[in-house]
Amino acid sequence: MKAPISIVALALSAGACFAQQADEKAIERMYEHYQQLQGCSVNLGVSVKTDDPMMAAFVESMNRKSPGYAVKPNRFAFWEAEGAEDNGMPMMPTPSIYSDGATVTSAVASLSVYATDEADEDFGVLLEDMTAGMRQGWQLVPGGNFVLALMAPDPKSAFESQLQGITYDGVFGEGDDAYHAYSTMDPEEGTKMEMRIAATGEPWLMGFKPDLSGSGAPEGFEVLLAFDDWTALSDAPAEGKITVDEDWDEVEMISEAIMLSMQGGPAGMQAEPEPEPVSAGEGDEAPNFALPMLQSEGEFSLASHRGKVVVLDFWATWCPPCVKGLPVVSGVTADLADKGVVFAAVNLMEDAETVAAFMKKKSWDFAVPMDADGAVAQQFGVSGIPHSVIIDKKGIVRHVHIGFGDAAETEKKLRAELEALIAE
Repeated sequence: MKAPISIVALALSAGACFAQQADEKAIERMYEHYQQLQGCSVNLGVSVKTDDPMMAAFVESMNRKSPGYAVKPNRFAFWEAEGAEDNGMPMMPTPSIYSDGATVTSAVASLSVYATDEADEDFGVLLEDMTAGMRQGWQLVPGGNFVLALMAPDPKSAFESQLQGITYDGVFGEGDDAYHAYSTMDPEEGTKMEMRIAATGEPWLMGFKPDLSGSGAPEGFEVLLAFDDWTALSDAPAEGKITVDEDWDEVEMISEAIMLSMQGGPAGMQAEPEPEPVSAGEGDEAPNFALPMLQSEGEFSLASHRGKVVVLDFWATWCPPCVKGLPVVSGVTADLADKGVVFAAVNLMEDAETVAAFMKKKSWDFAVPMDADGAVAQQFGVSGIPHSVIIDKKGIVRHVHIGFGDAAETEKKLRAELEALIAE
């Protein structure tokens, strides 16, 4: 499975192929503009809003800004996120990243960790490496992958490689000094993705906004990824260089260190009273729990499945990557059910009526325990969804995966992991 990514990052990188309409050249002009540049700097900002007062504090903690730059062929930097106010909610740290063209250094000062990696020859090669974004951390910088893609030797190919699996619907509009390109994030659901390109001056990329109104997201829930203050560069600036303190720990993957730091999960998802903190990382004993089932009056108890391999997938109807990933995970586990594999799609903090209607619409019939207050998610350190946990026959957490990427890659890796645990 693809390496972890936050809910917001997943929603904004779920993918599209923006083929242009015959009488509009906005997207092609954008590609041509970036191809002519030697480099550029930009301020990246992610803004999340909700009308739900119960989620307001958690959502506000996701708002952030990250400046950065990319200079051909392979020098770039992004700064640790700023802009989220301290409202008592934990915020996933964003790494600072610096490439001098030979070595990529990533660090999170608040965690006292850093990682180093060899720089690829150019941004196109870098983006072809499926794990580089998580090793180096730029996949956790909302919009960072698009900045690198636009500075690749072939910006069109690199940019569209970051936007997979969405059918462009051919609608263009002009307003607010921007061209608006709309694509279908999920043809079945009709969910739209808007991309904005400056219509006056240089054709800079201005932002992405998924229309979540038809996706099952809570009413008033909005996500916007903005690209502001673009500036053309002829060379890499002095900013962004990282000084590693001698007492910091070196790690192999900076993203893994960040995810481990979030094992406690957001405080807003804690049950009342607050449960005792439980470590549920790889190699730890899985915390026992029992949850009511969506489909029946019974419950799903982890203890009752001791001796079997259990796959838990935390999800919600409003999460597009969850919806794309569930058929893959449920399909693999169904194939191996007669070998002792149990699958449970743990729904996170939604009402039964909403989930039941969604399941019926999708014609899904797998087991859905209802984690209505997020207490079980808290125990398993869920800070972003989809979040899957694979537990062996002895009740030990063996694998944790956050996010959903390529379906074929996910299926292959999941099947291999499960078959290995079955054989033990």
